[in-house]
Amino acid sequence: FMEGHVLVDNMEPSMAESFMEDVTIGQDLDVRILKVNLQFGTLELTTRPLPGEFVAAEDSMSVAAEDSRVTKGMVRRITEYGLHIDVDIDGRIVRGLLEKSEIDDRIPRPEEVFAVNRPVNVLISNGITSKGRLSLSLPHEKR
Repeated sequence: FMEGHVLVDNMEPSMAESFMEDVTIGQDLDVRILKVNLQFGTLELTTRPLPGEFVAAEDSMSVAAEDSRVTKGMVRRITEYGLHIDVDIDGRIVRGLLEKSEIDDRIPRPEEVFAVNRPVNVLISNGITSKGRLSLSLPHEKR
């Protein structure tokens, strides 16, 4: 048994604002371990996702609702529907979908141009697909 602490700086902003009203003794919290101090037998915990941790798009709607922006993503899968791309948004890995219809018409076979585990610049569009992924497109200057 180790005692753990969640510092206010390590809380999601929405939780930190109303922490005293919203948290009760015995309540289950979704936390991640940041540091282990064996000398004192304590854990430093966070309620925030760790850098590089995958977050479903529906959990990141406030991030997805930001103004559209170009960012670098990593191709994770190529399917008949398009490219499944992981995008790092403020330290959170969010899965996005670049639909085949968003890929330039001059690229009839995306698998010949794009490759799994290779970076690609994408435009984060405002919206979530029906499958809960960020809606992505190619930046206009890259078409």
